[in-house]
Amino acid sequence: MYNKFNINFLALLLAGFSFFVSSCSKKNSNPSQLTELKGDWKFRQVKNNEWMPAKVPGTVHGDLLANKKIEDPYYRDNEKRIQWVEKEDWEYKTTFNVEGAQLDNENVDIIFQGLDTYADIYLNDSLISKTDNMFVTYEFPIKKFLKNGNNDLRIYFHSPVNVGMEKLKKNGYLVPAVNEYADTSQRTSVFTRKAPFHYGWDWGPRIVTSGVWRPIFLKSWNTSKIDGLFVEQKKVDTSLATYSAHVDLTATKAADLTVEVFVDEKPAGKKDVSVTSGKNKVSLDFEIKSPKLWWSKGLGEQPMYKITTRLSSKANVLDTISKSIGVRTIEIVRDADSIGKSFYVKLNGVPVFMKGTNYIPSDNLIPNITPERYQKVIKAATDAHMNMIRVWGGAVYESDYFYDLCDKNGLLVWQDFMFACSMVPGDTSHLKNIKSEFDDNIKRIRNHPSIALYCGNNENMVAWYGWGLKKMFKLNDQDSTEVLETYKKVFYDILPKSIKENDPHAFYWPTSPGAEYEFDKGANNKSGDVHDWSIWFGKASFKDMIKEPKRFVSEYGLQSFPSMKTIKAFSIEEDWNYKSELFQYKQRSMMPWISKGFNGNDMIMEYVKMYYKLPAVYSGQDFEKFVYLSQLAQGEGLKQIVEGHRKFMPVCMGSLYWQLDDCWPTVSWSTMDYYYRWKAGHYMIRKAYEEIIAVPLVENGKVNIYVVSDRLKDASMTLNYRVLDMTGKEISKNQLPITVSKNASKIYFAEQEKTLSQGRPKDVYVEVFLTENGKRLGDNILYFAAPKDLNLLKPTIQQTITKSDKGYEIELSSNVLAKNVSLSSEGTEGFFSNNYMDIIPGSPVKITYTGEGNLSSIEKDLKVMSLKDTY
Repeated sequence: MYNKFNINFLALLLAGFSFFVSSCSKKNSNPSQLTELKGDWKFRQVKNNEWMPAKVPGTVHGDLLANKKIEDPYYRDNEKRIQWVEKEDWEYKTTFNVEGAQLDNENVDIIFQGLDTYADIYLNDSLISKTDNMFVTYEFPIKKFLKNGNNDLRIYFHSPVNVGMEKLKKNGYLVPAVNEYADTSQRTSVFTRKAPFHYGWDWGPRIVTSGVWRPIFLKSWNTSKIDGLFVEQKKVDTSLATYSAHVDLTATKAADLTVEVFVDEKPAGKKDVSVTSGKNKVSLDFEIKSPKLWWSKGLGEQPMYKITTRLSSKANVLDTISKSIGVRTIEIVRDADSIGKSFYVKLNGVPVFMKGTNYIPSDNLIPNITPERYQKVIKAATDAHMNMIRVWGGAVYESDYFYDLCDKNGLLVWQDFMFACSMVPGDTSHLKNIKSEFDDNIKRIRNHPSIALYCGNNENMVAWYGWGLKKMFKLNDQDSTEVLETYKKVFYDILPKSIKENDPHAFYWPTSPGAEYEFDKGANNKSGDVHDWSIWFGKASFKDMIKEPKRFVSEYGLQSFPSMKTIKAFSIEEDWNYKSELFQYKQRSMMPWISKGFNGNDMIMEYVKMYYKLPAVYSGQDFEKFVYLSQLAQGEGLKQIVEGHRKFMPVCMGSLYWQLDDCWPTVSWSTMDYYYRWKAGHYMIRKAYEEIIAVPLVENGKVNIYVVSDRLKDASMTLNYRVLDMTGKEISKNQLPITVSKNASKIYFAEQEKTLSQGRPKDVYVEVFLTENGKRLGDNILYFAAPKDLNLLKPTIQQTITKSDKGYEIELSSNVLAKNVSLSSEGTEGFFSNNYMDIIPGSPVKITYTGEGNLSSIEKDLKVMSLKDTY
């Protein structure tokens, strides 16, 4: 099946080629051709001879599931029963046809965009090559192996675990790998260049895949071809953007050729060159007049320019390639100041606060992620006003379609390289393999305007110095020294050199979290980025998280359970207890330093107890209410932390919570579960990431109302606040004309806490909002006590549902304060435009529902619950 989101730059040849066929005066005699290798695939377990239908791109686990050889690994504890798959060798085969024009070309190459991972490739029973890196695109000449007509392709996949174990034994000592689900002495993931999370993580299963996970192409060509294009930006201002197009070529013989560049199909440059046999690089300059700048989400548009280069020999077009670029300047600013050293993004000369998240693949079986599923991920991020997404270093370098979506939606990318919570073997062949991986992926993604920075690894250094890896993996001094020297070689030599060679203007950050570029500079709150896990692993309160500013918080988070609809999809009723055997199994965040057997489910309960009442839930009953409370705790925590980060602008300039999504249905830190259902956390994050927010906080006995603005211009507004009791009675109110400062955080109102609370902190609250030209924005509510201590009244919530152009409009109103009103529809699948909101008497809330069902079924199926219903 053709998966367009996996296509790298090679596929873009087709798009550029069609333009030249119709519009060029030049002949197109035997130009290069790129075709996807399609056909019927079969696979087998090598020790058996039962060939079964297979899907390519795909995974062996997906094929076994389709052929009913395994059960759904995501259902209950089926993961346990599929571990045998990783220890077996698997073989895939297909037959494809080559004839006519393709064979008439001098050269035919086969291009494997993703082989997972140790693969022996046979064409017509001749061994073409062997591969050993999931992340690399492999290209091999095959003209001499081809036959006119049918050709047999066979790929033998060796067990990555067995090969890794052989390497581990040869290494002589254990190389630390913290999160792999295996005995410490059996952890092989670091020896194989494959997605680390396949071996298990503290939010995902162990499913060590094999297979053809990205498409295969055939490319036929004559004398010369284009291997790659780097569009290097030289200078940008409002009147002119100047570039150099660097074209990588391969020629079979010396020749005089012409290279041309087009901007949006209009000629922009031309150069006659003499190439030699082998690899060549040709550069030519071009410009874009009066360029339209590319901006991140919320600050402007995302115009893209199509850059095409064409390679010709006399009257014949030999090859073309196209890239889409955005015109922008970007830098990570590291200026010394009175606190330490800054760490912020400056886009087109403007400091921009990064509102974002950490992303993992939306499925452990990565080829299952369709374009539609990618669209849901990116839409969830941008709908929540995010402008940055971190591609985390324990998974994969993402598909081209993913980066295209980020480009089109103004979502900047923090790009990790695929190393996380582990160290690196230092043998020469492994380091050479890593170098090819760096070069390949930098070349593939470097032209995307969304790429903001490259980061060497996730938590490798903090793991080494803070987690006791030397003792955990029983390393002696000599082996420890070798581990550190290898680390320095990879992240302070090989990787930065590769970036300099392939994307010379990009910012490189060796490790996250980190304070400085220099080796062995531990993370801190005053310089660089931090992963602030005091909120979860340290059981800190929400207020503790925002007492002092950090420069850039690239990880923090709280777990919650997914919705009951999701829970029902992977469990049965007897599992519905947070202490049940299944939920103990699904929970992967272990914290033995707190107490023996303590895990994430226990920590969720700790946070629920910290802020909410637990009458029935505490004894393990009434599971649905506990699920609801777990989501409220997560959502309220994330909201308060984000508001705290933003109030500290410009000292703090980034907030990326962990994590956006799930790779299987489970209990985790995600704000959107495996089925793309928003938890309470995602609704509350969306509120906290709005362009302009009002943040009322109790600080040192005073109520301070901050207004935080991402706008690039000052704005005249009115700051409104009302003090209300639980019945909605208005105790006091005020309106203050203010000028909201651009791109800043500032206190616009202050009052003594006792004055506003009337000495009744459990009975009153403050509603805060801004108005601009009659429009209400930035609304928020300040409570003077934790939810469990509020004297909430039992609400009577009225609802009306009417058909609208967008779906169905639901209007909710309440006779008293209704806190955290939740809407759900177990029998239909749909989306509520707002959820888990507080409804103030006299202020009805309108919500749009889109999805399945008609008016009658929605009225019957809709379930409304508030916090008071859990008591």
